[in-house]
Amino acid sequence: MQKEEKTKVMKNQDYKTREQLLKEIDHLSAKVDEFERSESQELAGQHSGNQCQSEIIRMKILLESSLESQKDLIILSLDNKYQYLYFNRTHAESMLNSYGSKPQIGNCIFDYMTRKDDIENIKAHYDKALAGEGHSITEEYGTGDARYFFEVRLNPIIDGKEEIIGITSFAQNITERIEAEEKIKNIAANWQTTFDAIADAVSIIDVNYQFSSCNSSTYSFFNINADDIKTKKCYRLVHGTSEPFKDCPVERMKKSKKHETLIFNEKDKWLKVTVDPIFDDKKQLIGAVHVVSDITKRKLVEQELEKSRDTLEKTVKERTRELEDQNMKLDKAIKVFVGREKRIRDLEKKVRLMGGKVK
Repeated sequence: MQKEEKTKVMKNQDYKTREQLLKEIDHLSAKVDEFERSESQELAGQHSGNQCQSEIIRMKILLESSLESQKDLIILSLDNKYQYLYFNRTHAESMLNSYGSKPQIGNCIFDYMTRKDDIENIKAHYDKALAGEGHSITEEYGTGDARYFFEVRLNPIIDGKEEIIGITSFAQNITERIEAEEKIKNIAANWQTTFDAIADAVSIIDVNYQFSSCNSSTYSFFNINADDIKTKKCYRLVHGTSEPFKDCPVERMKKSKKHETLIFNEKDKWLKVTVDPIFDDKKQLIGAVHVVSDITKRKLVEQELEKSRDTLEKTVKERTRELEDQNMKLDKAIKVFVGREKRIRDLEKKVRLMGGKVK
């Protein structure tokens, strides 16, 4: 496995650290060169010459300390015959682990590499750098559990006469990052058939919001092809924003490490986003299952039900008022009727009394 690209500014924090290291090394190297020139031109006496020599030694110690302090970086430089000019302890350890060899300054690096394929592969890139073309590559070494991936940056060494006299190589172990990417791809491949059978837009995204794999519904849902979607962040595609917004479900999932949802209105549609975390064997978050569902019909039904409920409640209130009015009228009628009956009974009683007196 090998991926090559022109030297460019990377966006991840590891590369920023490496860029800072390169600037520091360039600065210290320039200081060493400056003091070496000063020493050769020193005519004022032995005392001043000793001062220059001491400063050169100090600068060289600082330069070597900077190179050796980067435990995750393999650093080496070769002349135009592939002979070692310098290598740090991390490179020495990697050569011992990979080839069982112990390189020495002044000897050819290929004398310590035991696999022909590795030699042929890296030599092509050394030659490219010796031809004046700085570039970076991703290299794979070993097999099985002993498989490692390195991001390697190669550049020519140019002397004061503008002649290429060797190369520098800075390699960083990116095995964990590559393995995490491969795990996401494997998950996506195993579930692709299932994904494509789902009507919702289902995708796998990494922790940087990039789409790793999508089902066919995702492409039709957002009217985008498989190549273009890999250049999009999920918040850009789904919400049209340039960065994660305040209530972003992916942001909430990264903090909670749990299932998160979001329902929102997008123009004439209602969408529901659900996000579920994906963990590796070490329980580290490496991505998420991202599902976008069009719930417009459900929302319209809910809205109609809401309207019907409001209408029903209004009707019930009106009927209740009507019944209350009717009850009040009925109460009055009953009272009138009862009063009338009472008066009739009173009159009947008086008539009976009067009839008795007449007799």
